[in-house]
Amino acid sequence: MADHVIAPSESVMNLIKERGVTTPVSVVPTGIYVEKFAKGAREDFRKKLNIPAEAFVVGHLGRLAPEKNLDFLADAVAQFLKDNDAHFLLAGKGPSEENVKKIFEAAGAGERLHLAGVVKGQDLIDCYHAMDVFAFSSQSETQGLVITEAMAAGLPVVAVDAPGVREVVADKLTGAFCRKKIRMSLLKH
Repeated sequence: MADHVIAPSESVMNLIKERGVTTPVSVVPTGIYVEKFAKGAREDFRKKLNIPAEAFVVGHLGRLAPEKNLDFLADAVAQFLKDNDAHFLLAGKGPSEENVKKIFEAAGAGERLHLAGVVKGQDLIDCYHAMDVFAFSSQSETQGLVITEAMAAGLPVVAVDAPGVREVVADKLTGAFCRKKIRMSLLKH
C-alpha cells in the first residue's frame, strides 16, 4: 500500500525484495553525528570500572541477547585474554550477560571482564573511548549502528563477516572480518 519503502541498509532492502515487495525501495542509513563521538573521557571511564589505565581493552557495546552471538564473542575474547595482558569491557544488558560471565569464569579471566551496564549520553561516548578495539559478533544486522559509532570514536573494528556488517566495515581498510567457526567449547555453555 506504500508508494515507496525506506530501508536502513542494503541487506534489509534485499530481504524486503526477497519477500516479494515490488514497491520501490531506497536505502537511507541512519546517520550519526561524528563530531559527537570525537572526544571522550577514556581515563575516567576506565577508572570507574577498575580497568588499568595502560591496559589493552577489547570492547563491545549493545543488547546482550543470543541473536548477537555473544557466546562466540565471549569465548574468542576469553581465549585472547589467556595469551595477552588485556581486558574486556562489555556494555549493555540482556539475557546473555550471565552466559558471558560463565565463559570468562571458566577461562579463568573473570577478573578482566568489566560490565558497564547500559550506557547513554556522554557515558556511551566515554565507553567507546575506554576501548582500544571494538569487537562485534552478530551474524546478521539491520544496520550495525554501534559499529558506526565505534568507528566515529576512532576505534578499529573486528567483526564477523555478516549481512549488515559488511556494509559498514571495509575488510582490511576500516576494520577486519573474521569467520564464525564452530567451537566445541560453545556446545558446553
